[in-house]
Amino acid sequence: SSDLKIGGDHGGGNFKLSIQIANTANPNATYNTIPVCIFKEKDSAPNLETALGQYRSQIEELQHTSWRGKSVVVYMFGDYEFQTVNFGLSGSAGFRPCLHCHCKKKEMAEAASSRTEADSRPRTLTSLNDDYTKFAAAGLRLSQAKMYNNVIRPCILPVPICNVVIPVLHLDLGIFTWIFDAFQKDRHLLDIQMAARCAATDTDSASFSQLCTLHKDLCEKE
Repeated sequence: SSDLKIGGDHGGGNFKLSIQIANTANPNATYNTIPVCIFKEKDSAPNLETALGQYRSQIEELQHTSWRGKSVVVYMFGDYEFQTVNFGLSGSAGFRPCLHCHCKKKEMAEAASSRTEADSRPRTLTSLNDDYTKFAAAGLRLSQAKMYNNVIRPCILPVPICNVVIPVLHLDLGIFTWIFDAFQKDRHLLDIQMAARCAATDTDSASFSQLCTLHKDLCEKE
């Protein structure tokens, strides 16, 4: 197959949508990356609908074409916020925030075997469209989003959910940040205990003064 990746990213005040040739030796190289759309605004739902909606028919057409006898397969990449907006979900804070299945947020930390069959159902473009149709028919009330699996907008670029690339880098960064914050908090408590011990013995000691100065410098850098 001829694999193409289409995805968006916001940075430096600009949103950029690009297409990459995926099944090559260097798929992320600049010579394999074709900018499609750039605008200087936030990647909010209204902005993405306005800017990217014009490419919907082309994305659909690409998935039914071939190149040199090979079928074109379209994948989507980007951070999770971009993905949820594109597919019409309310976001990662929703009752059912997962783009790939109907799992409830409170169940995400549990083993998959403990979830019900209904919660384990995979999302598809058809299920997203059905949920949005019901949500729209009910009056588009955001307070009732969870009743329609948190689908509150129509899909913008219809790439099959099974072809959406999970943003592993962003997930790793989130985990590493959590670990670092936990470590920093634990070390901060140790600093306080050391300061309390020094203060109880000799508040005029040079070590205590140095510790207080160091702690003050660290707090100012934060």
